[in-house]
Amino acid sequence: MGSGCTTGRSAAAGASSSKSAGGTKYTIKKGESLWSIAQSHYGNGNKWKSIAAANPKLDPNKIQAGQTIVLP
Repeated sequence: MGSGCTTGRSAAAGASSSKSAGGTKYTIKKGESLWSIAQSHYGNGNKWKSIAAANPKLDPNKIQAGQTIVLP
């Protein structure tokens, strides 16, 4: 991932997620990156690529709080 990534952060308490047919919908919280989301949900930050692949219109370097993504 690019240098604009934040690592080592866990998802904020009360993070929003819900099940959908293609996976779990998740709302990005302030300060999160795909790496930190993968680390908190899968226990492995390297799985951020799976999240990126499940969200082809998403630029991993430009995620923002409030965006909704799918967690495969």
